Amino acid sequence: MTTIVTRTAKGSPLTHVEVDTNFTNLNTNKLEAGAIALGSAGTPSISFTGDTNTGIFSPGADQLGITTAGVERVRVGLNGHVAIGNGSTITDFNFLNIQGSNVTHTVGVVLNKTDTTAQIWGMRNTGPLTFYNYTANTAALTITTGGLVGIGTTGPTRSLEVAVGATSNNGILVTGSNSPGILISETSGSVNLNLVNDASGAYIGTSSNHYLVLRTNNTERARIDTSGRLLVGTASTTGLNSNVAPVVAGNFMSFEGSVSASHNTATTLFTLENLNATYIITALVAGSNATHYHAVYVIGSIAVPSHSIQALKAGSFLTMSLSGSNVQVTQTSGVSQTITWSVTRMANI
Repeated sequence: MTTIVTRTAKGSPLTHVEVDTNFTNLNTNKLEAGAIALGSAGTPSISFTGDTNTGIFSPGADQLGITTAGVERVRVGLNGHVAIGNGSTITDFNFLNIQGSNVTHTVGVVLNKTDTTAQIWGMRNTGPLTFYNYTANTAALTITTGGLVGIGTTGPTRSLEVAVGATSNNGILVTGSNSPGILISETSGSVNLNLVNDASGAYIGTSSNHYLVLRTNNTERARIDTSGRLLVGTASTTGLNSNVAPVVAGNFMSFEGSVSASHNTATTLFTLENLNATYIITALVAGSNATHYHAVYVIGSIAVPSHSIQALKAGSFLTMSLSGSNVQVTQTSGVSQTITWSVTRMANI
């Protein structure tokens, strides 16, 4: 027990020896390290008269806790990390940990400027994490428990979902001075789709060795293959020479190509996609004397082959024929030549 030297008589101050004794007694018994117990959240070491379960205690070495009503509310760790909430705990990755007193509580932080014209913003955890505009009473950004991110929506169904309103400035804007764009990459197949603006123009397509498909109603309507050929209404390139331009299955389209033909050997120019369509086909070879030799055929209603092919004019070097769905050309005389051809496909007639 601490002994304090006092004087009952007035007018005679304590001597310096008596003062030193008092300080020594206080320091030895009250102020030295370990003299004050660590305490607990229910019985803090430093409390207040009539409120013994509210105060300050030490939950462990190099830690300080603040408790109210017998419950720890704030803890400061040895690294200066701060935890706020019921049953506060400090871990190496916590700088500020705010915890609700039960699972139904909304936990968050509100940023409120004194300027009345400023928006009141906050971040709150109700299960999903929401960045909230308290002034407008709306959620600006939400991250679900599954990691889905919603902008303008609290229920995103994709990794990123943007819900736009009625104003004209809604949507996604990508800007930059070095070819800004969007890259969509499917890593298992290494397929890369790019939307890019390089200041000289805008580009959409694959930057990997893969085709590009256009769809409507979730159905493929056109395709550009890796050789640059345009396939409209079909994904097949069966029977086509590698330098064939468009393959068409629509009502009307013209396309062309070239092929090297050997003497008296039938060589396929292209494959008919629709056996009931009408095609006008021309084939051309330039002779050594610069005289052009050509053949022209009209094919229609292929369901009756014996009535479907008409030779309007045949050059002395070339003949054309139909083998199944393949349009073929034969060079009837002369050496091997490169034959260029073109076809116009029209609606059924």
